[in-house]
This record gives sequence, C-alpha cells and structure tokens, in this order.
Amino acid sequence: MDEAYQALRLRDYGRAISLMQRAIEASPQRISIRKDLAYTLLKTGETLAARDQFREAMKLDSNDVEAALEGVPCKTNPLGVKGIGESGTIGAPPAVINALIDALAPLGVDAIDMPATPLRVWETIRKAKGKSAAA
Repeated sequence: MDEAYQALRLRDYGRAISLMQRAIEASPQRISIRKDLAYTLLKTGETLAARDQFREAMKLDSNDVEAALEGVPCKTNPLGVKGIGESGTIGAPPAVINALIDALAPLGVDAIDMPATPLRVWETIRKAKGKSAAA
C-alpha cells in the first residue's frame, strides 16, 4: 500500500487505483483498502465505482481497524500539550449560513458567501428582490 499512497501523493490516480485493486485481491477483507480506493475513485469522478466500493466495505467485518497515536509534545508551552479549542466552534459558521439561506429561500436565495456581514446579507436581499421584480 505504500506504493499506492505514494502514487496518490503524486496524483497518479490510475496507478494508485490499480495498486489498491491488487491489494484488495490479496486481502479482500480489509475495509480500509476499499475505503481508500473509494475515495480515490471519487477524486477521478468514478462515483458509481466509488459507491460500490463503499457498499462492499460496509458489508465487511470492521475488525481491521488500526489506530496509532503519535506522541509529539508541543514545544510552545511548558506542559507539552496541544489545544483543540477550535473543535467546538467548527460547526457554527456553516449553521449560521444555512440558517440565513433558509430564511432567504422565499426570495429565491440559495447561497450566500461568508462572512455574512450585514451589508452582504442586505445586498443579497436587494439582488433577490430585483430578480423577482424583473421576472
């Protein structure tokens, strides 16, 4: 699989797919290989083949899960710990944008760019009203 991942890094998707397919032939019960192949197929636009690989992976027993922890201490604080304080706020911006789109949907708005400043929201409303008046 190292060669397949190297081919992915080089964006040689055809070679990566071929190597992953050989790896699946050698170890058909490895879910991780099927999922990696499916993601690679998605990158090449092969959505149906990717779907089939995901489907096959879901049928298999998930005992091939491997996890590894790499303990690399942070050098910028005396405890050597790293913060993950952002994880709690990751979902907020998309939720706000989706709420705006839902609120403006009656005007025909189906997208609004971030940041959703008051000016941007106002301009989006004006454009939407202008389109509906012209129609």
